[in-house]
Amino acid sequence: MSIKRKIEFECEKDVSEERCGFVIYKDGELDLIMCENRAEDKKNQFYIPAKEFLYIKNNHDIVAIYHSHNDGTEKPSDFDIKSADIICYPFLIYCTKNNKFGIHTPEYSDAKEKHFKQLMEEIA
Repeated sequence: MSIKRKIEFECEKDVSEERCGFVIYKDGELDLIMCENRAEDKKNQFYIPAKEFLYIKNNHDIVAIYHSHNDGTEKPSDFDIKSADIICYPFLIYCTKNNKFGIHTPEYSDAKEKHFKQLMEEIA
């Protein structure tokens, strides 16, 4: 299954809340690590605890953090933009309403450029 379809499938499992996780590069291909959304308002936000983020960062090659928008559009929110800029990884947004992807790439990104390019090609 393509990374695009994996993200769509995961995000469409439950549209009553934002779904979230990591796009990683492993064994020559892109894959997902799904996370529990620990936000208080799961319908409108997502939250991955810092400890969980650091564990993934230390044990995997992160390409992007993905999450769903179930109301509105695929455009990154101000919160998405600020968060991506702080943690230095792209935020990939999948809108379950219109089946489109959006992305915010921070000016300084820790994602490997060739893996990020591969992600962009595969979700196009």
